[in-house]
Amino acid sequence: MTSNIAVIFPLFYSVSSLKRLECYVKFAKNKFNLSVFVYCSNPRIESEARAFCAVKGFQFIPRDNFGGGEGIFVILEEAHFKILSQVDYWIYLEESCEPLIKTWINLLIYDLHRGALITGWHWNWRAKKRPDSKKILFGSGSRTAIAYENDSNFAPFKSFTSNPVLDAPGFRHECVASRSVSFQELDLCYPDYKRIWPLTSKEFGLAMERFYWPEGSAFDRCPNFQYQLLVLQAKLPHFLSKNYLFFRELNSEEKNLCLLDGINYRWKKKRKIFFNVFHYIVFVITNLIKFFFVVFLRIDLVSREWKRL
Repeated sequence: MTSNIAVIFPLFYSVSSLKRLECYVKFAKNKFNLSVFVYCSNPRIESEARAFCAVKGFQFIPRDNFGGGEGIFVILEEAHFKILSQVDYWIYLEESCEPLIKTWINLLIYDLHRGALITGWHWNWRAKKRPDSKKILFGSGSRTAIAYENDSNFAPFKSFTSNPVLDAPGFRHECVASRSVSFQELDLCYPDYKRIWPLTSKEFGLAMERFYWPEGSAFDRCPNFQYQLLVLQAKLPHFLSKNYLFFRELNSEEKNLCLLDGINYRWKKKRKIFFNVFHYIVFVITNLIKFFFVVFLRIDLVSREWKRL
């Protein structure tokens, strides 16, 4: 039976991004039943984007930009019952993330079909280590992940406390996919974070991506569903992140000037995957060294720029 997939796409920079999105998803339409949901947070392009979506059959949903680029958690809150309960899988693709092969949807769904509860582009097996944090290791061998338990002084919460707070491993927010039933079984329920969050919306998004705290803490439930799914699944992702080679993050110029022309987008002309090989080699070497020192030699140094979220 053909799987039903929801592609969730936050839109802010340009309508040209929708032209690229159309090219991305059309290659998978023969294999899956795809529904595309565009969450537009830029009023300046809303009218044109709405018209484009109407022509292409995308569902258009206006929203504010709370959460910044890490708005997956806010968007999934909004989409939870309306969208995710009606599909087998969902894929969240940010405007700044460019797939480099036409079978990228197949790759992510294959991971989920083989038993993963959650998958994505860029897997970070080690969370950010802060001074005096306590290491929490789970998994084994090459499929090991590390979270760090912190005092609330090192958490991104200024006007309240919540102990313990984990700096958690996870997939980077630009491209994440999951089985819908897995997400629903967590029984997530979000309070009105826009009302009670003491910092900026950008900091909210980063905090939700990187931190987790148990239910019953002072700040209600944590919407970081990634950590919960990763703990539940039988086998963690390999620390070398097999999907890393097949995506890249657009730079500021490409996002703002829309240098990628969606209308003339052709996979066979895409040379960027070859340039991405160099970055992939650096990524592999760096992770091999880090994994060897942290997991095997147990040399657990404080992360660089740990003061940042």
